[in-house]
Amino acid sequence: YLAAAAERVERAGLGDRVTLVQERIADHRGGPYDGACLVASSLLLDDPIATLRQLEARLQPDAPIWLAQTLHTRPAPVLAAVKPRLHWVTSVRFGRLTTIDTLEQWVHASGRVIGECIETGRQEPFVWWVVRTHRASDP
Repeated sequence: YLAAAAERVERAGLGDRVTLVQERIADHRGGPYDGACLVASSLLLDDPIATLRQLEARLQPDAPIWLAQTLHTRPAPVLAAVKPRLHWVTSVRFGRLTTIDTLEQWVHASGRVIGECIETGRQEPFVWWVVRTHRASDP
């Protein structure tokens, strides 16, 4: 994913303005940044709220965080129990089942609010969202 993203950044002529990084936020020492984007990562994070707070500390005061995520439109208890364990069979980590409500709770618990939400696709019970968040104290 990172290589494809880097190629798109260069094709768009943004190589001097966009930095792509693949590392744990807790280990990253750069910043402050004008914004950040987490793509499909909240499913895999041990503590999404703590991660959003750590990311916040590396941003300019009014910087947005974008979250691009596949979400479930409704709870699915059996899938929620099975999904985190699928790597035992497939070697691929699918993370936890994340609903729209869960993502909203994480954002609010981290001290941010959802400022914009763009639905980029839907195939029940899934929806693909790009969410722009900002600090709760910002307009």
